Amino acid sequence: MSHSPGEKFRRTLAACAAALAAIFVLVSCSGSSTTGAPSPIGFWGSEVTDSPNLSFQENKVSGTDGCNRLSGSWSQDASGRIHFEEVVSTEMYCDWVNTWLSGLDSAIILENRLHVFNAAGVEIGTLERN
Repeated sequence: MSHSPGEKFRRTLAACAAALAAIFVLVSCSGSSTTGAPSPIGFWGSEVTDSPNLSFQENKVSGTDGCNRLSGSWSQDASGRIHFEEVVSTEMYCDWVNTWLSGLDSAIILENRLHVFNAAGVEIGTLERN
């Protein structure tokens, strides 16, 4: 059975489209953002009482510095840097907790650690991915 050149072209085109669709599905499920940088989505830090942590969902972030709850939004630029936006926090006095996380402005992910920076660009702490 012989196929016409047009039929061969259509079959080849359909096979290429299926392969591209499969690649797209694999890339979308890989845990990386569209920038190619690691995605922050998930839980970072410790669940132990009085310990800092952040939980990232699509464009939303929430967590605690160990005393105060915080929430806001985030975005990730082409370099992979995470920018925190419109973050609000409770302001309870907790002298037993280091509230460094309340100063967050941006972050980067290196080897399953979230390195958190303040507005001056100074690293103020790290959280491990859980």
